[in-house]
Amino acid sequence: MEPPIRAARGGVSMKDDLILEVQKLDRRATPGPWVYSEGLLDISGYIPIELEPLSKENGEFIARSRTLLPILCDLIKQTWEWDMYQCAIRDREKLKRKLVAAQNAQPLDEWCEDIGCVLWWEFPITEPPYCGSPLDADWPGYHTHWTSLIMPQPPKEALP
Repeated sequence: MEPPIRAARGGVSMKDDLILEVQKLDRRATPGPWVYSEGLLDISGYIPIELEPLSKENGEFIARSRTLLPILCDLIKQTWEWDMYQCAIRDREKLKRKLVAAQNAQPLDEWCEDIGCVLWWEFPITEPPYCGSPLDADWPGYHTHWTSLIMPQPPKEALP
């Protein structure tokens, strides 16, 4: 018999490990519902098993656990899946806000030296943006708005 609580193994959380254990026990056990009454545990119409000297409370606990544990495992898994879904939605919304912010041109007076090089625009757009900062020696001086520069990730493989 395995111990009731095991350490997590290879990337599987303890919660997942325990859920799998309950599900395995559930598949192998006699189907529920089980009923405890007057010192006897009635297991789905089989011959009632005498559980004395168990207290009434312990007998009821054993009987109800047969039905409740599988249900609780399903609820925990559903809750985890819902939490992951909600997390993915929040991440997606955060990325959408960042994308919209990156596309919105900011006025010249909101730029500061700490921001560094950006793309500078004149509206209406009639030419490609200037890339740099107002501190550059070749700053044209007529650009009124800027957008952030998106820095690329380095290539995964070195170029030949």
